[in-house]
Amino acid sequence: MSNNLNKGKVNDFDLDDDMDEEESVEKNNSSNDLKKLLLKLILIIGGGVLLLILVLSITSIFTNKKYSFEQIEGVMVEASKQYLKEHPDILAITETRTIEIPVNNLIADGKMNDLSEYVAEGVSCTGKVVVAKVGSEYVYTPTLNCGDAYSTIPLYTKISEDSPIVTSGYGLYNLNGEKVFRGEKVNNYVQLEKALWRIVKIDSANNVYLIKETPTGFTAPWDNRYNDKIGYNVGINIYSTSRIKEYLDTIYDTTKESEIFLSVNDKAKLLPYDVCSGSRATNSQTNNNDIECKTKENNQKLGLLTLSDYINASVAPGCATAEDRNCQNYNYLVKNFDWWLTTPVSNTTDRAYSVTVKGEIKSSQTGDYYNVRPVIKLNSTVAISGGSGTEIDPYVVK
Repeated sequence: MSNNLNKGKVNDFDLDDDMDEEESVEKNNSSNDLKKLLLKLILIIGGGVLLLILVLSITSIFTNKKYSFEQIEGVMVEASKQYLKEHPDILAITETRTIEIPVNNLIADGKMNDLSEYVAEGVSCTGKVVVAKVGSEYVYTPTLNCGDAYSTIPLYTKISEDSPIVTSGYGLYNLNGEKVFRGEKVNNYVQLEKALWRIVKIDSANNVYLIKETPTGFTAPWDNRYNDKIGYNVGINIYSTSRIKEYLDTIYDTTKESEIFLSVNDKAKLLPYDVCSGSRATNSQTNNNDIECKTKENNQKLGLLTLSDYINASVAPGCATAEDRNCQNYNYLVKNFDWWLTTPVSNTTDRAYSVTVKGEIKSSQTGDYYNVRPVIKLNSTVAISGGSGTEIDPYVVK
């Protein structure tokens, strides 16, 4: 009987222990659940705070971000592209002209915010985008004016700032109604996307004429047709029907990567111009292009330098005619190769002027093969992104 009672006590004791253990486990589980709940709440609250900070940061970026001026110009270009998608009639332009889109039009059409939202407080800006057509493509050139804070700098303006007009020595001269670089060492280098060029002159409308620093890579005859006055295939010195003009037209349109020296963006910055190709006597002292421009080939994208322009690049005393050998002195256009000018020699049918490897002016037979240095005319609106015009730091066109 007692054994059973003892067994009963033992059983009761074990039951109590089990109950205590269960209660302890339940308490632990409850405590763990509470901790997990608190941790979740902390994570939720913390995540919410971080999300709020992120949202506020993003909102701040899009509502209060201040852009660099170059970034603003990029915004203007993208806005113009969107604008023209909705106004395709405006794009009915040819390669001989451009269109201008004022920034106010882009703002009014909802394509971009007011310029004041992109710049620091107190800065006031105006701007426009010039659109040019090159083949089937369109090229966009932004101009931004923010007063003293920033202005898109046209090439001609930078040239004038860096090279004040001089009356002696090397530099930029007022000559024949144009600004002309003269001398052996002048800071007139310009880098386009594909090649390095030299500034020859700035006309009265602030358009800039450039000559390619290096030749095109191929020599060519000025002309090599049969000349019935001579009786041989020595060429005919009429520029409008010459091989050299054909060659310039061909290399402008070439699609061969190894021969391309003007990119699509480069071409969009060009203005067609009248290439002066009138013949001139070797002893003529008229160096204002009046003689050369009596005959013109209109609306050309590429041309060659005239005899007057070559002579005017020298500051050598006594350099006035094609016969003056000292025109090779103090002249930045002298190169270590022979190259063609556009001017025929008067009273001949088979001769045109060239420049020798020494820089001398030569009356050459048009059938001879010399290097070609194309001349282009840049629009006055063309701007630069930097540079000082030196050979190691040329003006870089945007």
